[in-house]
Amino acid sequence: MISRDIILGIGSVVGYFSFFIGVLGQALFLEPVTMPHLPGIIAFMISLFPGLIVFTITFTKQRFLPPRPFRFCLLFAICWFAALTIIAEVLYHLGYMETDGSVDPSIYFRILMHIGWLGLLFIIPLYVTTLRYESKRDV
Repeated sequence: MISRDIILGIGSVVGYFSFFIGVLGQALFLEPVTMPHLPGIIAFMISLFPGLIVFTITFTKQRFLPPRPFRFCLLFAICWFAALTIIAEVLYHLGYMETDGSVDPSIYFRILMHIGWLGLLFIIPLYVTTLRYESKRDV
């Protein structure tokens, strides 16, 4: 029989890595659009920022944030990822992504970018748990 801790561990690993893969997919997908305006490393760091937030605040052994700022950081990372993904899709459908052959390489980056939505299956319950903990503590 599989214990609850194993299932939660598998869920957290899938959540972390799928969110990180989604952030990398965003960076690679948005690279052709941002290259003329920004250096590649800055565009990459803009896309990587929500992944770094989630990794920093959840992978440390000692929590350095109280529940409310922890919850706001999670919400900020989720909103940043969702906004960049929506902006990337809008730019793609408006025709700002160049295709130079029969096989569009950006389709693979889009797939990687949308794998990041699986990370929200881990981050949203963490947000809700923190919210419940905070509301119990305030009572």
